[in-house]
Amino acid sequence: MLLLGRPEVSATKGLSAVITGGSNDNMTSRERVLAAIGYQPVDRLPVWDNFWGDFPDKWRQFKGVGPDVDPAQHYGVDVVICVADESFFPSQKSLISDEGDYEIRNDGWGRVVRTGKKDVYFAETLESVIRNSRMSIGSSSNQPT
Repeated sequence: MLLLGRPEVSATKGLSAVITGGSNDNMTSRERVLAAIGYQPVDRLPVWDNFWGDFPDKWRQFKGVGPDVDPAQHYGVDVVICVADESFFPSQKSLISDEGDYEIRNDGWGRVVRTGKKDVYFAETLESVIRNSRMSIGSSSNQPT
C-alpha cells in the first residue's frame, strides 16, 4: 500500500483514516488528486480512467443519452490522459473512401489503410511511403540490405 511507512498514517487505521476527511466533502478533482498524492485526507479516492476509440459513442448509445453527455463526468473521473496526435504526418490524415463495411484512410503515418467499421481494431496496409521495408534507411545507395 502506498501509504505504509508514512508517519501520519496509522497502520491500524490504514487507508480509511486518509479517505474520510470530514471537512473535505465536495473537493474538486485537482484538490482531491493533490491531497491524495500528498498523503492528506480526501473525500474519496481519485478516479483515473480513459475512454478510447469508439467507446464513448457506444456507451452513449447503450445508456440512451445524447452526445453532450461525457462518460468521464458521469463516472466522476478525476485524472485523464491527454494525448496529442503523434503521427508523423498528422496534416495528411484523411478519409479517402467509404466502402460499406470498410473505410480507406490515410492514417497519418504514411500509410493508406483499410479498416472495418464494426468492432475492428486492426488495419490492412494498402500502400506505404516506405516501399521496401528491407531497405537500409541510413544507406546512401538505397540498395536493399
